[in-house]
Amino acid sequence: MKKQLVHVATIGKPHGVNGLVRVYSYLEKATDLQNYKELIDNHGERWSLIWKNEPIAILYDGNKNPVDSRTNAEHLTNRKLYVTRDSFSDLEEEEFYLVDLIGLQARVQKINQQKDAFGIIDHVHDYGAGTSLEIKLDSKEIIIVPFTKQCVPVIDLEAGWVKICLPHFIEVLPNEGNKGNVLAD
Repeated sequence: MKKQLVHVATIGKPHGVNGLVRVYSYLEKATDLQNYKELIDNHGERWSLIWKNEPIAILYDGNKNPVDSRTNAEHLTNRKLYVTRDSFSDLEEEEFYLVDLIGLQARVQKINQQKDAFGIIDHVHDYGAGTSLEIKLDSKEIIIVPFTKQCVPVIDLEAGWVKICLPHFIEVLPNEGNKGNVLAD
């Protein structure tokens, strides 16, 4: 069985001439990256790192050789770094990793309709202003829902589903020129 990989960082531009690189971590604490024995990039190569001074790091290849020149570091720019999902630490009850939501069944309570819609959580977006879930409904419609307790009141990882309550206070109406007007109830 193929292990699930989780994108945890991206290698940025080189720093200086000795092979140091900028590394942009997506973990809660960037320093945790160096605790993983093995980072796997999107080319299948194995890496480890030691922070020099965040976000600057020394990268080591799978044979524990450091990247030692700016030229070699330039070739790594924009590579994505992954870890296997099973390398994450265990969580407390009522805690979970966002990556665990992807693929769960979404039971969507529709407003003013008696029948619920069903779909699958396809993506989890977090751009800094709050997390949202992208859900592909069985009807092929795609909806994006804020990931809040009000909109996602029930998460059952064991059973593989979440309950979605759509917010009903914003409506986007299309007008000429393919732009929308936002109206609040």
